Amino acid sequence: MFRLGNLALLESSINRNIGNATYDQKSVAYRESSYALTREVPEIAPEEWNLALLDKRQREFALKSTRLWRSDFA
Repeated sequence: MFRLGNLALLESSINRNIGNATYDQKSVAYRESSYALTREVPEIAPEEWNLALLDKRQREFALKSTRLWRSDFA
């Protein structure tokens, strides 16, 4: 799925090691990442990654982005 909520930043060394691993294996690697947004993935979805959780994460990204990149054009 090519959606923002389905992307996770990973260090290249971790990414090389997990490749196309199962979600269980990836969630262990996500916990080791130095990126906070990636470490959140196993907390959001401890057992499986599904469309409902992807949608939830994408909505959270949208809320965070409006706070980070707020611009007042008044």
